Amino acid sequence: MLKRLRSAYGTAPDSHPEEARDFLELVNASVLVTVPATTHLASPISQIHSINLFEVDAVRKRFPTNSTFVVSSNTQIVNPEKGFVVLHTSGTTGPPKGVLHTRRGAANAIQSYKKLMELTKDDLWLHWSPVHWMGGFIFMIGGIMSGVTTELGDFLSGVDAQIERLKQEDITCMIIPPYRLIQIADIYDELRRTGGGTEYQALANGLRRLRVVLTGTTDVSPSVRARWEEMRSGKPLLVLYSASELLGPVGITDWKSSSSPFPSDSCGRIHPTVSLKISDTGEMYVKSPAMFQRYISRNCNATKDVLDSDGFYRTGDIGKVKDDILYVLGRASYDVILIRNWKVYAPELEEALSLHPLVSQAIVLGLPDTSNGYRIAAVLVLSDVTQCNVNHAEVLDLSAIRKWLAVDQGLPAFKLPTVLRLAKPDFSIPRTASLKPIKAQIKNTLLLELEAGGKDIEMCELMSSESGIGHRPFDWEGYQQ
Repeated sequence: MLKRLRSAYGTAPDSHPEEARDFLELVNASVLVTVPATTHLASPISQIHSINLFEVDAVRKRFPTNSTFVVSSNTQIVNPEKGFVVLHTSGTTGPPKGVLHTRRGAANAIQSYKKLMELTKDDLWLHWSPVHWMGGFIFMIGGIMSGVTTELGDFLSGVDAQIERLKQEDITCMIIPPYRLIQIADIYDELRRTGGGTEYQALANGLRRLRVVLTGTTDVSPSVRARWEEMRSGKPLLVLYSASELLGPVGITDWKSSSSPFPSDSCGRIHPTVSLKISDTGEMYVKSPAMFQRYISRNCNATKDVLDSDGFYRTGDIGKVKDDILYVLGRASYDVILIRNWKVYAPELEEALSLHPLVSQAIVLGLPDTSNGYRIAAVLVLSDVTQCNVNHAEVLDLSAIRKWLAVDQGLPAFKLPTVLRLAKPDFSIPRTASLKPIKAQIKNTLLLELEAGGKDIEMCELMSSESGIGHRPFDWEGYQQ
């Protein structure tokens, strides 16, 4: 069956059933493959659209230990420009789109990753990323083609299951989103602080056993990188910048050196197969051999709208290149906040806020403001205060956060938040399948709370005068730190 398969399309009907039905119609699907757990969701779609349903119970299938698999040489040569797979975009800035990749593009991406990570048959890959997402799909296929033993898991099962698996001390490679990096580091620190004994030692050994820890999709802060280097005895993370439309690596850091040669806020070197340019507005335009062919969309101009006259893909990300090193500053649509004549990059402020001992995660947004263009709003998820330094106050408010950012972190006044929403440690941040925060949804929730009175939200004016920050006459231009 696989020999005759024209292309594959990955979706998650349980999370986006309407989008799944729409895409199946667009791609003229002939077979809908499902597992038993989602058959009840796939069956109505199959019946309504007269698509054949094929159920795979791969979890229960066990092959004999003496099985031998041989790749047949008696195959027809296929057109490398034919479609290979349709993947979802992440959906952080709007409804996910179908991205069509060719066989040639996928092969280029897989070869790049295989060479980059030096994958061999001796590796055991812990793969708990959703395979309908770009990273989950390409590393599953890449692992298979590299001869790696790939262990698939349920990414929805939570961090505790991953922790238990790492304690077995046999995993050599792992792909993990930045959010999970923070969760695992927090558990590691808690076990070490409380004298976790054998539990701590098993996790520590499992982390040090990891040869490659691949992460990306969103900004991986310098503090998170430093924590993981310390946990893994100096071995740095492999931080990747790419996109669903690009499939292959664009920016990559060095994972083999005992001390990374790249700045901790960068995405490393631009991959040699990639051409990259920065537009007048700071947006990154990229062209590569692994770039997508087109969007699967009812909008006939969808693909044309994201390509420039030279065929470069407009990433929608703001970045810069300095000394041949790539820096990704955020999404043009929501991570660049314009206040009067200043630009504030949300990831920079999120990194500063995440260093506060009472904050486990920070989300920074721009809210419309009639006087200044936008206000900086910060949503702070509090950490367990029992884990914090006793010298720090156990209560935060907007004034305290602004003072801490100005005095302790040296931020200029125009970068200080004027809206604060504190959240308890169990606060659920809306996320995509690849665990990116959905900032548009968070922003809408904040605006609704403000309209309802905002009893949990603090606000102040941009030009507020506050004691304890000190007199900094050039502060508004950002010259005085």
